[in-house]
Amino acid sequence: MANAAAEDLSRLDRERDLAFSLPLEDIDPTDRRLYQDNVHFPYLERLRTEAPIYFHERSYAGPFWSITRYADIRKIDANHQLFSSEPSVTFVDEDYSS
Repeated sequence: MANAAAEDLSRLDRERDLAFSLPLEDIDPTDRRLYQDNVHFPYLERLRTEAPIYFHERSYAGPFWSITRYADIRKIDANHQLFSSEPSVTFVDEDYSS
C-alpha cells in the first residue's frame, strides 16, 4: 500500500515537472490523458499561477478560454451581459468498443 502511494507521488512529481517546463501554449486542459491518469492538477496549478485567464488556441476541443481561479469564475458567471459560454466546450467520452 505504501509502495503504491509512493509510486503515485513520484508519478505526480514527474508530471508536475513536465507541466511547469512546457510552454503555456502546449498545455491542453482538454487532454483526456491528464484526467485518466489523474495528473491534471499540476497543469491547472500552472495555469492558475501564470495565466489564470488563458485562451487556448489549440486543443482537442477546439479554441476556448480557460478560467482557473474561483474569484474570476464567480465574476464572469455573474456578468451575463459581458460574458457568454457560446459556443460551449463539451467533453465527450468516445466509445472504443465499436
